[in-house]
Amino acid sequence: MIFDNLIKPKWQHRDPEIRKSALEGVSDPIIIHEIAQHDSVAEVRKAALAKITDLEIMTAIAQQDPESEIRELATQRLKQLLCGQKDNGPSLATRLAWLKHNLNAEVIAQVAVQGQEPELRLTAIEQIDREGLLGDIAINDSVSEIRLAAVEKLTQKSTLERVFKAVRNRDKRVSRKAREKLDELIESLERPKRIRAECEAICGRLESLEHRLAAENSPLFQEITILEESKVWKQEQAEFKRLQERWQVVASEAENEFQTRCYQIQQAIMALFERYQQAQQAAQQREQALIPLRATKQSWCEQIETLLTQLNNQTRLVEEEQVTIEQRSQAIQTEWNHMPQFDEAVEDRYWQLRFDRASLALRKRIHQLQEHHRLATTLENICIEIETLLHHNVALNPELVTGLPERWQKVFVADQTNELLTTLQSRFTQGFSALATRLQEQKQQREQAVHELKPLLKDLESALENGELKTATSLEKQARQLFQMLDSLSITRHKSLEKRLQNCTAKINQLRGWQRWGNKLERENLCQEIEDLLTMELDTADELLFLIEDKQSAWKRLGSAGYSQPLRERFYKACHALYQRYREQLCIQMENLANLTDRHPEEIARLIRETQIKWKQLGSQGHSQELWERFNRTSQMAYTPCQVHFNNQAQEREQNFHENRRSVNN
Repeated sequence: MIFDNLIKPKWQHRDPEIRKSALEGVSDPIIIHEIAQHDSVAEVRKAALAKITDLEIMTAIAQQDPESEIRELATQRLKQLLCGQKDNGPSLATRLAWLKHNLNAEVIAQVAVQGQEPELRLTAIEQIDREGLLGDIAINDSVSEIRLAAVEKLTQKSTLERVFKAVRNRDKRVSRKAREKLDELIESLERPKRIRAECEAICGRLESLEHRLAAENSPLFQEITILEESKVWKQEQAEFKRLQERWQVVASEAENEFQTRCYQIQQAIMALFERYQQAQQAAQQREQALIPLRATKQSWCEQIETLLTQLNNQTRLVEEEQVTIEQRSQAIQTEWNHMPQFDEAVEDRYWQLRFDRASLALRKRIHQLQEHHRLATTLENICIEIETLLHHNVALNPELVTGLPERWQKVFVADQTNELLTTLQSRFTQGFSALATRLQEQKQQREQAVHELKPLLKDLESALENGELKTATSLEKQARQLFQMLDSLSITRHKSLEKRLQNCTAKINQLRGWQRWGNKLERENLCQEIEDLLTMELDTADELLFLIEDKQSAWKRLGSAGYSQPLRERFYKACHALYQRYREQLCIQMENLANLTDRHPEEIARLIRETQIKWKQLGSQGHSQELWERFNRTSQMAYTPCQVHFNNQAQEREQNFHENRRSVNN
């Protein structure tokens, strides 16, 4: 035990090299801290620094070691530990706590740039004031939140501009924040100048307003004698109010010089306004006695002017309206003559001139509208005459049409200011143009009708000579239509053509009597033939349908000649029975298809569709509910095997599709 106390450990050996070597086996932090802080040899202390992870010890060594090299090495070791660049370094909480209680600007700056954890860099940024370093972090840090925090601490214009230019295409949040802070900074730098300029502008405007109001020839005081409230006063008062509002915005930041100046000017202006109000009140009292007379004169002037306005809005004046307006005008003139005059000659002359001017204009307008009414009535009659001819579509007299422009020019007087005359001129021009066009068309149609009617009558007469009644009937109808057209287009009659047409019509009526007798016999034969088909046995249903349609076509070809209702009912009754027979044969065909087993389902389906089409094409001919139910039921029975076949094919196609798809995917 005594020897143990006498033998010292190697880290306490007198030889520095042995102490340095012994450090490799020492793990007790207290011993390491002791060596690093108190060993007399710098190299031993330097070796001990590499094993220290305690931030407080490292800080003390960096500040207190007598050797600058040791202090520098301790500082570098401290930076590495704080930045988290050592595996056995202190925890994040320990490093954050150290940053909050130490003010080593160099160490904090390096942690802000090289710290491994974002929380660590954020804490370091909170303690940095260097604009350049903050700008570098705002540009280069990998975490957007840290870049944003760095921008928040920037206060210099140059740094903010540098950051904004560097990140505006990479980080919208940071660039927007930099732009906002830059704008705020520029605003704070330039605001004093703007405040001074605004104060100078407001004071200048107030002084200008004061000069205008105080001038001897100011419009403000020139209008005081007028009863109505001065417009100039209102404008200047509004201007003064706006300037006061502008001053309130900048008053708290204005210099004493401007505050004194502005206050004095405002007091002077308010005194001028007070003076005006007193003068205005006095003027109003003087004018109060004249209000009733002025109002009465104004009322009568407005009434005569209202009459004039009404007439100016009219384009003509009928006799009844003229009498009413003249009576009203005379009554107003009488009332005006009995009114007293103003004491002031200027104002009395103003009202008299106003009334006389309106009265004279009213008389001139009445005379003008009377003349317009006379002209318009005559011109309207001409327009109505033209429109009547156009409306009734009658044969036009060329002499009457060509004489219309001369009649119009004798009456019409061009006046671009009168809307009614301008409208009538346009109405006449359009109507006469349409009338002239119709006259020309009637002439061409009349010539064309005569040109077509003559050969048509010749062909009609030739057909009657040959006994061709059908041809003659068609030609007679065409000829009569042409003659009716000719009759409506001409005011002269074509008697020779009319006589030839009447002769042909008489011959046609004679031949029709014979034709009706022959057609009746032919219709009876058709009825007998269609009834005979009911007892005949035909090979196919299509042959029966052909015979039915052939007899119906022959019946229609006879037209209306020899027609009678009993024969029609007899014929169509037989047709209905034959169509029922045809439908029964279609039902039999469908039943045969249902029993077929030796044909392919697709061919059977095609035959079913063809038979169904034939059934639909019959429409309502030979229809009965019983036959329809029989045909529909048989169709469903025949198509059921086909449907099964088609469903199997669809399933098979779908299965092949899925197999091919799986093959492609594999």
